Amino acid sequence: MAYGAAKAGLKNMTRTLAHEWGPAIRVVALTVGMIVTDEAAAFYGDEDSKGRGGRQPASPSPR
Repeated sequence: MAYGAAKAGLKNMTRTLAHEWGPAIRVVALTVGMIVTDEAAAFYGDEDSKGRGGRQPASPSPR
């Protein structure tokens, strides 16, 4: 629970700073994505056939 709340807080803080500081300063946050392992592939199936584009985060500013 605490991990999820902390991750959401950092994501929202990054998005807010990007909106407030605008084009003058670039705000970047790095997060861990899914690591494809044999177990993950068995659980989620073939990721390439589903397309990973749906899981790509949207940038708050069009850069």
